[in-house]
This record gives sequence, structure tokens and C-alpha cells, in this order.
Amino acid sequence: MRGVLVGFFRLLGLYTILRCVKNLAFKNLESHGQTGEDRIISKFFLNEDFTYIDIGSGEPILRSNSYLFYKAGKSGILVDPLRSNKILSAMIRPRDTFIQSLVGISPGVRTFWEFHDYEYSSMDVGVVSELVQSGKAKIKSTKNVEVITLSKVVEYLKSPNIPWFLSVDVEGADFEVIKSYDFLQNRPRLICIEDHVYLKRGSSVQHEYLTNLNYKLVNQTTLSLIYLDTE
Repeated sequence: MRGVLVGFFRLLGLYTILRCVKNLAFKNLESHGQTGEDRIISKFFLNEDFTYIDIGSGEPILRSNSYLFYKAGKSGILVDPLRSNKILSAMIRPRDTFIQSLVGISPGVRTFWEFHDYEYSSMDVGVVSELVQSGKAKIKSTKNVEVITLSKVVEYLKSPNIPWFLSVDVEGADFEVIKSYDFLQNRPRLICIEDHVYLKRGSSVQHEYLTNLNYKLVNQTTLSLIYLDTE
């Protein structure tokens, strides 16, 4: 038995084990979103079945906009390019479907920069350059990662006929994620998305795009905007 445990720990790596323990230590919180996004989202899904797609899902519990609903018995799709997050999510959220990928307009392969801290990791060259030049974060690794569209991700929904919400947090490429979906198809009831330009200026191209798609801004935090489908 001891040999099996030793082999298990070696396979996962000490860092992954520590991250798993750290995540589980916070599983009983009333909110897991970085700025309370999940509590806001919950007000629009009362006593009904629903699902979610979490783009840039990150760690399975910490700073997650979807874990609160997983904890309540729901399941959905997590999309993240980091293998370590895939392993953690498989351990802690086995009901969810995990897609290890980037999401963008053009399917193919893109360069992805992983940072210390990983929350800054991005495929957006402008964001990466700004982080490096400011000294705010250091590059841990650079790799080529598959890119799929949001339309492709939606095909993986196990229950496409029930309401769903979309969470997007991909460090500078959020608008590209939105533009990679055909909103004439299965529209998310709610969209939670970062938009630093809007939060600074009160307007943005991304905000106008969603407004033209008949999504209404119904709430916001210090990091995210939350839109409701009005169709």
C-alpha cells in the first residue's frame, strides 16, 4: 500500500498535491468567485436545472465562478489550457467535462504564455508584453496550445436544452471568445465576463457587441460584468 501511495504522489507531483489540499480547504465557503460573481449569478437560476460553460476555469474551487453550482449538484464544461488544472479538476470535480484548450476565433494552434502566478497566463501578446515590461509577473513557460471556437465547446453540452450560463476569464482574449460563437444558436441565459476597458471608461467595444446581441448589463463587480439575455 505504501508503494502505491508513493507512486501516486510521484505521478501527481508535490505541487499539484499541495494545490489540491489548498483548494479543498476552501470548499465550504459561501462564495468562490474572485469578487462574488457566483452569488450574483445564482439569483438568475432559482429552483431549476441548468448547466454552465467556464472558459479559463482555472483551479476547480479557488476563484471559480462555477464551483458553487457544482457543489449544489450541477455539472458543466470547464475549459483551460493548463494540464495541472485539468488534473486538479478531475480530482475535485469529476462530473464536469474538462477540455484542455484555448478558445478563439480561428481553430488551430496558438502560443500560450504561462506565468507565475498562473492567473496572469494568456495568449494575448499585448497582455503578455505589458506584464513582462511592468515586472508584474514572470513567464514560467511558453507552449503551443490547440485553439477551438466557443461554438465547438457548446457542442459538448450534455443537456443542450436546459438554461446555461457562460463565464469567461482569459486575460485579454475575452472578446475573442465571445466572437467565436454563433449567438443565433443556443444562447446562454447569462454571461459573466471580464472587461477592464468598460470598468475604467464606462464603455467598450465588447460591451457594445453584447448589447447589440440583446444582452443587458444587469450587474458588475470590480472585475466582471454580468449580462442577461433579453430575447
